[in-house]
Amino acid sequence: MNRREEFWIKCWRDAAERSLYREAFSEERKCWDASADYYDTGMGSSNERVDVLLEYLKCQGFWEGTQKRVLDIGSGTGSFVLPLAECGAAVTALDCSAEMNRIVCQKAQEKGVDVKVQTGDFNRLPFETQAYDLVIGSMNPGLYHPEPFLKMLSLSRDLVVYVGICDTPVKQKSEKCHKSLDEILLGHTLTHGGSNQVKYPYQLLKAMGYEPTVLPVQCQWRCAEEENQAVERLVRHYETVETGITVKKWREAIRNYVKDNLEEGHFINEGKTVMGVLVCSLKLEETALEMTV
Repeated sequence: MNRREEFWIKCWRDAAERSLYREAFSEERKCWDASADYYDTGMGSSNERVDVLLEYLKCQGFWEGTQKRVLDIGSGTGSFVLPLAECGAAVTALDCSAEMNRIVCQKAQEKGVDVKVQTGDFNRLPFETQAYDLVIGSMNPGLYHPEPFLKMLSLSRDLVVYVGICDTPVKQKSEKCHKSLDEILLGHTLTHGGSNQVKYPYQLLKAMGYEPTVLPVQCQWRCAEEENQAVERLVRHYETVETGITVKKWREAIRNYVKDNLEEGHFINEGKTVMGVLVCSLKLEETALEMTV
């Protein structure tokens, strides 16, 4: 490992240690199980980053030759998994959330495509090295750290795709509300400390001798819920971090928050951010990868 690699690994580790999200949601599985349906109708339905990758793969002739094997780490509700399966790939969807995987299975059945679905923690599961033609990690908190990213690289014999943030998300706030719900209940805003930025895997790959490409894409999502539906979802969500809540009557605080932020009878959650779709070929640098890992 050269000095540049060591430098960027340290920078990424330092960012990960600043993550308040990881500290609050130590059991991510419970968090994602509680919000799977909501995620699917919100950020999970934002397909801009998927369209960019599919177009890139087509232009690069990725689908030529034999059937491709694909692994999506933290596959969520199938944003990448389903369209890649429709392209003819043998896709494995891996997620720690059984509820996320339930939705993937349901969608795959509706579309008539075959997807291998696996529930588990990527960092604790054994994998055969270079077993896949394409390995994807998109906005997955479990990959916001250099060690799991290096493990991710070791599984691909061709391409790796990592989707992270290019800039700080633009949060949409109601004029009625000056504090986020995290600030009200936990006393602070939850962030990833910058560890979700695409610059870390990009710079680390460059230090390792690779030539990654970052395709910037503006993504946005919007989800509208009935008042009671929003309250019930948020209660389930914060029950997973109840020990960190600083407000005694926190369920009542959630109900008041939702009521104060209704728009025409609906609770609206929307976001906009620029994501970076990092794509890197590992074919010509296999020796360098082996030395690093």
